Amino acid sequence: CEPLTFLGAAVTIGGVAVNADKVTLAGSNPMRTDGAKLRNSAAKREPFVNAYRDISVSVDLDFDSLTHQTRVLATTAAGSVSAFGVTFAGVSEIASGVLPSLAIAAPAVQWDGDTPQVGGPDLVPETLNGMVLDTGASLVTATYITLDTAA
Repeated sequence: CEPLTFLGAAVTIGGVAVNADKVTLAGSNPMRTDGAKLRNSAAKREPFVNAYRDISVSVDLDFDSLTHQTRVLATTAAGSVSAFGVTFAGVSEIASGVLPSLAIAAPAVQWDGDTPQVGGPDLVPETLNGMVLDTGASLVTATYITLDTAA
């Protein structure tokens, strides 16, 4: 199987494709794992979630319009929240009409960032930072397409 590279990559913010230079997705899954208890068993209890999950997104891109700054500077929560997605697809088919791929989607990200600064005649870089919000559905969904059938 070939690696999934930038050649088949696509990034969307608010359902609109953007030309990103770099995407970072980071998170934590806080679990209480000290399940040893005073009882007639050496087995530990199952770990359980003991804090809120923290999932962040960062996208580096070139400033080309006020679209993202409008989102960042929105005065209402609804104005600063949008969906986010990134897909990496292979370039060689693994079956007729099927490309290997990894797609990651977050239905609600609240965006923040600094105002881009013009420092000369070069393209102006823009970094968008976001926090994935809990909407009651899945925080992040990952879809992986491969021919591997092992569970």
